[in-house]
Amino acid sequence: VLADGMGGHPLGEVAAQILIRHVVRAFQLDAQPALDEPGLFLSRALTGAHQAILDYTWAHQLADPPSTTAVASVVQHGVAQWAHAGDSRAYLLRAGAVWQRTRDHSLVQKQVDQGVMSARAAARNPARHQIYSGLGGHPSPQIEYSPPLMLENGDLLLLCSDGVWDPLDDDTIAQTLCGAVRLETGVRTLLD
Repeated sequence: VLADGMGGHPLGEVAAQILIRHVVRAFQLDAQPALDEPGLFLSRALTGAHQAILDYTWAHQLADPPSTTAVASVVQHGVAQWAHAGDSRAYLLRAGAVWQRTRDHSLVQKQVDQGVMSARAAARNPARHQIYSGLGGHPSPQIEYSPPLMLENGDLLLLCSDGVWDPLDDDTIAQTLCGAVRLETGVRTLLD
């Protein structure tokens, strides 16, 4: 699980911490030793984290709830599922290329999806970080769920925030991680 407190909202880092704690605690309770339904787990864990952030808002009498983006994944029995809200991303890297990637919850991404803007123009658009979905805020988050996906030998699953994907394009991410002799080295190179 990865969470990135949303800028422009007070205490975004607190929302991210609440989300991480909630999802980890839910996993520790539910995975005994495995999850019965990983997709249902992701749904309950993320909506529960959203409610926990709202509970924090109420308990601390905050005027504006803190918000965070989120991406979470479960890999079990060779099958991956993930869920996300906002612009934190999940990448599935296969055979040295980006095979799948989550779609950002931003107006810029909507324009790309509608064919109004090219992906290249979107990557340079200053509004690309203005997102419309996050956990903790109003309105309720739009959480997207992947279908179960059978993994193949050598697949990599990357969860990251805009701190990684903003300065790097998809091809650079794939080449850096898939081309590394050791995954740890590839991650360090990617972050550098």
